[in-house]
Amino acid sequence: MFPRNILIKSALLFIVLVIPSLNARAQNNDSLQTKGPFDILRGGSNAFEFQLGSAISRRYSGFTISFKHQNSKTSDFRLGLSLGNSFSNETYEDIYKQDSTNYINKEDRDLNYQNVSILCQYIRYSSIKVPLRIYWGLGPRIGYTHISDNLTRSANDPNQSVEKTKETRYIISGGVEAALGAEWFATHRISLTAEYGFDFIYQYSHSKATTEVYSSSLKDTSSSVNFNLLDVLFGFSVYF
Repeated sequence: MFPRNILIKSALLFIVLVIPSLNARAQNNDSLQTKGPFDILRGGSNAFEFQLGSAISRRYSGFTISFKHQNSKTSDFRLGLSLGNSFSNETYEDIYKQDSTNYINKEDRDLNYQNVSILCQYIRYSSIKVPLRIYWGLGPRIGYTHISDNLTRSANDPNQSVEKTKETRYIISGGVEAALGAEWFATHRISLTAEYGFDFIYQYSHSKATTEVYSSSLKDTSSSVNFNLLDVLFGFSVYF
């Protein structure tokens, strides 16, 4: 038989070394079992977000790509890049009669908008206990817009010449944008979003217009402060 003191020492060693490790393992198992589906929303997680629609104004169509960093379970920081573009072609005809002859005045207009902007926002969420959560955001936006407007006037009157006017406008803008949206989690890492917003923007504009017929050129600069309602953005986010 083993001496009593050896048995006592062995029992104490078992208590000191083995039981705490078993208890720690049990706690880890409990934490794994109680881990919720939105654990990805813990502080420190990140996400890529893609939104389709115009984040600039109602005249543009485009998309926004954003990187989101989760500060906590109810807030994050979002840095986004928006690209927008719009092209339109319009034709007008005016028919008039002179000396028993029908004349047609025709206007052909090509209008092209291009925009790029950068947005930084603080996002605050209502809750993470359900798959659907409401959020609001606020932050600065800066942007650059290029507008090209080509107008051609012509007529079947031999006494009138074809008149071509080309206007180029550059707009630099900066201000604050606010957003209100909803996010629904299809899985614990992928969510669908719908977002509406408005901005308060200062704009500086420089334009130059040239007319070929009269060989004239006109330059103009202006500035304004505008309040704009933005289009609804639909998109998705992928968390990692």
